[in-house]
Amino acid sequence: TVFIWALDLRIWPKAIEIGRHVIDHGLQLPERFHRTPGGMLVSEIADAAINDPGSVPHAILAETELGEGNGAW
Repeated sequence: TVFIWALDLRIWPKAIEIGRHVIDHGLQLPERFHRTPGGMLVSEIADAAINDPGSVPHAILAETELGEGNGAW
């Protein structure tokens, strides 16, 4: 729930921190979400960056990309 909250409020560093914890411990999202935690993290950040250019700091985009490339997400 806190992970979803951080994404909704666009607190990107906290969302990434909690997202890593969720993924590392094999936790699942609530049933109403039909995505993996990593998929949700990446898609929410990407959607925000596309829909509101400049709203996501470059460092967050880079960190998300690196996590994706390393199989973390």
